[in-house]
Amino acid sequence: MGLYDRDYATEREPGYHFNAPQSITTQLVLVTVAVYVLQMFAGPQFTDRLELTADWYRAPWNVYRLLTYGFLHDPGSMWHIVFNMFALYTFGKPVEETYSRATFGWFYLTAIVFSGLVWSLSEMAAPGGGGAAVGASGGVVAVVILFALNFPHAKGMVFPIPFPIPMWVLATAIVIMDSWGAMTRAGGVAFTAHLGGALFGWIFFQTGWTPERLFNKLGGGSKSRKPKLRVVDHEDEVESATEQELDRILQKIQAEGQDSLSWSERRTLERASREFQNRRK
Repeated sequence: MGLYDRDYATEREPGYHFNAPQSITTQLVLVTVAVYVLQMFAGPQFTDRLELTADWYRAPWNVYRLLTYGFLHDPGSMWHIVFNMFALYTFGKPVEETYSRATFGWFYLTAIVFSGLVWSLSEMAAPGGGGAAVGASGGVVAVVILFALNFPHAKGMVFPIPFPIPMWVLATAIVIMDSWGAMTRAGGVAFTAHLGGALFGWIFFQTGWTPERLFNKLGGGSKSRKPKLRVVDHEDEVESATEQELDRILQKIQAEGQDSLSWSERRTLERASREFQNRRK
């Protein structure tokens, strides 16, 4: 069976088809923007019920705020959400492709909760601490740090620097600036939440831990990974193994979309396409 003879590789029926974005990064951006629109129309009561207050622990049923605050933003400043969502989309897409759709989703949500906990603890310890926090900045900083750890020599930009700089420099500058802001407590910015995100990004890079691992253990163990293909001398076996890999990749595109492919899967698909074109010549 050829690459383009499979059912899931055939052309779709003509007409308009609406498909939800398959990238979890895109979905997170859309959900966050939708919540911001609700903030604008529903008024401050909506924000008050979802923001993270420093004393949330006094009423444990408010624990949900450790997550919901990360989807809120300052209704009085559109730049707050614009900068956060631009950074999330820019750096989140390659990080998602490096790991996986599900792993990145767990990573981002856990980073928001972890950042909120760090901010809460810092506000409890600081003289005169209190108030409330909103914004995805903790989760976004975690994404930026994780990107920098995976691609330290890639180039990135940060306001107000007008030219791209290596990611390891950018990540270092972010941590230094947030550390200074946390010590001076200037500007009403939750700098300790940023630092919490940076810390979790580093922890994940070192350990790969998210609550997904815990749930897998409670559910009877994590799913075993498929063994890597071994090199064989028989051409027929190699071709069969390659076709099985192509089947898996094309089924993944059909189920999750092309954005769900990893870098190695894209290379495999491109290589198969070139071989198919050569055979037709």
